Amino acid sequence: MRTEILLTLSILSLLCLTGLGDVGTIEYWLTKGAEEYVNGSLKEAFRSFDNATTVDPENATVWFARGMALSGLKRYEEAISSYNKSIRIDDKNADVWYARATDESYIGRMNDSLASYDQSLQIDPENKFVWYDKGNSLLELGRYEESITCYDQAILIDGNWSRPWDSKGYAQGELGRYEEALQSFEESIDIYPNSSQSWYGKALALRSLGRAQEAEEAWSTYLDLSYAHISFSDNRGESMEDAIVIMNARTDLEGVGSEYYYLEKRFGTDAVDRDRISQYLVEGEEGRSYDVLEVHLTSGENATIYFDITDFYGKGFV
Repeated sequence: MRTEILLTLSILSLLCLTGLGDVGTIEYWLTKGAEEYVNGSLKEAFRSFDNATTVDPENATVWFARGMALSGLKRYEEAISSYNKSIRIDDKNADVWYARATDESYIGRMNDSLASYDQSLQIDPENKFVWYDKGNSLLELGRYEESITCYDQAILIDGNWSRPWDSKGYAQGELGRYEEALQSFEESIDIYPNSSQSWYGKALALRSLGRAQEAEEAWSTYLDLSYAHISFSDNRGESMEDAIVIMNARTDLEGVGSEYYYLEKRFGTDAVDRDRISQYLVEGEEGRSYDVLEVHLTSGENATIYFDITDFYGKGFV
């Protein structure tokens, strides 16, 4: 979602014109709220913007800013209500329609969201982000041809942006147009070679086309990019004392995935070089936690690997 960027730019440009203002004025509350918003103090930003609406309830900008603070707090219904008040005052601000569309999609009001995207595009048809997000909403609804049309518009505006190429590829894949999907993912990779999402899509397209070896190579690149930020200690993992320490995983899901990634690099591909893995958790001393994986190789050999998962254990799966 790009509305945070739009709000920040809108408010900062406004502040350049207004300055700080005296305490209690609309300029004061907007400036204070903008600083709080940019610093991530969303509750305080909401209170400042709410105070601004009290000073001037007919100012469209302050209702927009108030809505964005509420959106950041995940109070989407209230945010939409605030956007509606901004639109009632000034219905020619494309950014407000875009913000409303985004929050409507968050709460599942997809038809309303699409109508709001269209209103935004009527005012500013050259906003690539709106075309892209509208395409994503259509993709979620299974309206694949329409989503592709939106992605094409985003690409027409900015052909060096990889994301609409990826999403277009997924839509084409859903339609069974795997050659076209593959071409879209390759276009994305040409623009941004380090996108794990693009390599993931390419692997799926190649697999659907029956090009197994190329699909495996693309999948391997996807895994390398997905876990590039994760570090493994140089230990062999043959005991708790020699456990492989996993660092920088952001969630439990990512951490556990990195364990299997490590095993694939060390022991080979699942169902080819190894046929199954047994896994269990062990609590060690000083509050450390370990995942123990017993790897059964197709050669008949077995290996037991200890991972120290203390760095990510308990961080959740999302």
